[in-house]
Amino acid sequence: MWTPRNIKQQCDNEKFDKFIGSPLYSFSSERHRKSEVNDYLQSLEVEGKVSVLMGLAAASARYGHHEETSSKQEVISLSSSVFARKGFLSASKETVLCSDKGMSFYVDSIEIGMEEILIVSMAHKRDERKIKDNIEVKVQVFFFTISSKMENIQQSSSQRGFVRIDHYSSKTGKWEEKEFNVDQYKEALTEVQQIEEQMHGIANIVRETPNDELSHLRYVLRPCVKTINHIPLFNDLYDAINRLEMVIANLKVTSKDTAEFEQLENLLCTLQSLTVENCSRELIAEVKRKIRNWKT
Repeated sequence: MWTPRNIKQQCDNEKFDKFIGSPLYSFSSERHRKSEVNDYLQSLEVEGKVSVLMGLAAASARYGHHEETSSKQEVISLSSSVFARKGFLSASKETVLCSDKGMSFYVDSIEIGMEEILIVSMAHKRDERKIKDNIEVKVQVFFFTISSKMENIQQSSSQRGFVRIDHYSSKTGKWEEKEFNVDQYKEALTEVQQIEEQMHGIANIVRETPNDELSHLRYVLRPCVKTINHIPLFNDLYDAINRLEMVIANLKVTSKDTAEFEQLENLLCTLQSLTVENCSRELIAEVKRKIRNWKT
């Protein structure tokens, strides 16, 4: 179901109007420590996630320099996502052919529906065992809400820090972010509650919305026979690009070494210009080795 970045643009001129009903609804929620947010964002297929990581890193860095910050404070992130699929649209003509990085694909259908992601990052007092236990244990409950965790912290903690809210909606295809300082915790909680209420109503919205007004979530692709052998290399290339973008996003905020930063950006430009014809497993392995070194 994963869609290469250039496929969507190439399909804009094609007509997909044959509907196949296949409803699906899912909800997930997770807790992340600061170091785990990278992995969570990397798993997302939505656009703009690198800018979200930069924003989270910047907020955390700013908070780390506040005078009231102590070693007992830590930054955690809570995320929830809602996915509602109505079905698939297939093309009017028999085959739609698209290409990306030297690979050719047939586009069999487009998944339609809505998807929303909410990430709330905040600082809390590390040694308050009650808060930590409640967050870590209750987060395992399938339908927990982020606002309930924030309410728990509000009731149990006398020391709270900044709150940053990142919200993605497939309806706009964009991330929206808001930051709240120490004195605006109640306002942040209200904002989260409003977003969660909106997210919980997505299934009904998708069911009642006309097909041509729903978001195109993912494209069902079938590689052409002539390029199918390049699929593993193609996936590895995009994986390396994705990982490198994450490293660069962090360094933009945390590193003062401009030479290192320029070296990474040049490497990213090189990867983005490659196709499966002029790429190799050895090159990808070398890039991933460098990425591991930069992350440590």
